[in-house]
Amino acid sequence: MNNSVQQALQQGLFMIALVYTTLSWAQFGPQQVIDATLDGAFQLAVIDVDGDTFVDVIAYSQNSEQVYWYKNLAGTGEFDTRELVGTLDSFVYLGVGDIDGDNDVDIVACAREMEIVVWYENLDGLGDFSAFRVIDNNFERPQTPQLGDLDGDNDLDVVVAANFEDTIYWFENLDGQGDFSGKKVVSTQGTDGREVRIADIDGDNDMDIVSTAIGGVFLTWYENLDGLGNFAAPAIIDDMGGSLRTIEVVDFDDDNDIDILGAGVSQDDISWYENLDGMGNFSSEIIVESDAQVWRVQPIDLDADDDMDILLSEALGEGVSWYENLDGMGDFGPKQVITTDVEGNTTAMGGDIDNDGDMDVFSISLNDDTLAWYENTTIFGVTEMAGSPWQLYPNPVQDAFWLSGGNEPITSLRIYDATGRIVIVQQNPSFPLDVSSLSVGLWWGHFETDEGIIPFKFIKK
Repeated sequence: MNNSVQQALQQGLFMIALVYTTLSWAQFGPQQVIDATLDGAFQLAVIDVDGDTFVDVIAYSQNSEQVYWYKNLAGTGEFDTRELVGTLDSFVYLGVGDIDGDNDVDIVACAREMEIVVWYENLDGLGDFSAFRVIDNNFERPQTPQLGDLDGDNDLDVVVAANFEDTIYWFENLDGQGDFSGKKVVSTQGTDGREVRIADIDGDNDMDIVSTAIGGVFLTWYENLDGLGNFAAPAIIDDMGGSLRTIEVVDFDDDNDIDILGAGVSQDDISWYENLDGMGNFSSEIIVESDAQVWRVQPIDLDADDDMDILLSEALGEGVSWYENLDGMGDFGPKQVITTDVEGNTTAMGGDIDNDGDMDVFSISLNDDTLAWYENTTIFGVTEMAGSPWQLYPNPVQDAFWLSGGNEPITSLRIYDATGRIVIVQQNPSFPLDVSSLSVGLWWGHFETDEGIIPFKFIKK
């Protein structure tokens, strides 16, 4: 940990620079290669692995069958050489979170050809990982592990889609230490299940599940009936047929409920579905782009205007692009290209790589074996007030924090993760602000007063 961060942690206090934001838009610099020898570069996760508050990256090499991580050396976008996490057979899907409750980031992986679900313990909080530990070793083509607390016991459980079993399973973290139950069935009604996501769809403060599959009914959600992981039959969101390659859960229209973003294979559409009442009754498909070459999509605030845009990873080497949420209500502008310097299917994810308060972009591309990043050179029209009185304390945060010192009341507050996903929205917030539900790591936020928009960061321990 560098001296400046250590000093701030010892003081337990970060000063916040007050910024009046008047105008911003996202522009991106040229490709900066992290690794051009990642043979069959396939999967990507973005998170602070070693607890130094800088965003690192985890990647999977399909041809060498190895999971690696790359340390962001000083929060400037300079990365160390790759470190081996472990070896798994081809087609691996990654998830990240604190599995064993020791305040660092572990890795969950589904190895499709090996038919196993495993996790790697971050032994020292610095990125020294254990050998893999088996969650389940009898699984037909497991895909897209998702981590969340399904049973309300304040630890991370795991949800996995079984591609060839037409089933969604979850595994209970029995003791908060990474000892898991056997398979628990969410649904057997998915046809060739592809992806799952976890979110509170109906606003009852427990985690529900959204899934997509190949077949006649291809977008559904499952209500967590009791907050303990007992799920209802699937509620159909869209049964138009075809298939969706990827889905994400996000509030696109700033009404404090969870909408769904989807991108297709057979239709090649990028679309979203509005949660009309916050109870899980969804609109019909709202098309953002037709005939897109979709590989992945990610909701993320790329232009720092406090709404969620769309980051598009294109298939077949077409590139990486984004769509601006023009009004914060889910009306999107035209495609804006970030890069075409990629070959083959590409996955892109956002994160503040250079520690300047905006969301940059990582890309990992299959045919050129390359992991790279692109600096967000966002231009702000701002006036900074030196010596702002606002203070956030304590920092690091265990369960709650205070914001105090300013003369104007705080009218709204948002907190978002390293990928730009908004996780907390409050109007006229009261303090101390409870953040006990957040996972360990670095978090970003903005709060607003009559004087302007004020950005902040804090460490959750």
